[in-house]
Amino acid sequence: MFAALKHQVSLADNACQILESKTKQLVPDVDKLHAEVAQLQRQTEKLNTAKLDSWEKFHTGVLSGEGFQHEFEKADDQISKNTDRIPELLEQINRLKSNTGRENVFVEQYDKLSGLQEPNRKVVEDFIAEIKVYSPERIEVVFNSADKYEKIAPLLDKTKPKKKAKA
Repeated sequence: MFAALKHQVSLADNACQILESKTKQLVPDVDKLHAEVAQLQRQTEKLNTAKLDSWEKFHTGVLSGEGFQHEFEKADDQISKNTDRIPELLEQINRLKSNTGRENVFVEQYDKLSGLQEPNRKVVEDFIAEIKVYSPERIEVVFNSADKYEKIAPLLDKTKPKKKAKA
């Protein structure tokens, strides 16, 4: 049983290294998306200011009613596009961040076990769902996090071909 836990710890360590690499690869993408959101927010602020300027020009007679309406509608259209795009970008950022976050919880659980010399009651309760003893030679250990492990297993074994979906 303890050997199985140690094996899980080593797999979690490998997964942690892979996830760190994956996170480093995503950082430029996330930063780029954050920059685009900031740019759209600044542009929206400038367009709102331009709308106020147009109003003042119209009110002072420098701009005709038709010119004011054209500039106002043009700015409103762009503001609408910006405000529609910002939530899409934020959703992309959240998706990119969550791609590594889910697996990290599992990895961090097992990371706590590194250096453990022998299992104690708390370890058994936290990580093992059940132990089935069929005979002295055959014992089955069911881990609590088997489903979480399955999510990161493809990261650990890049040599296995991925299953193709049946049409």
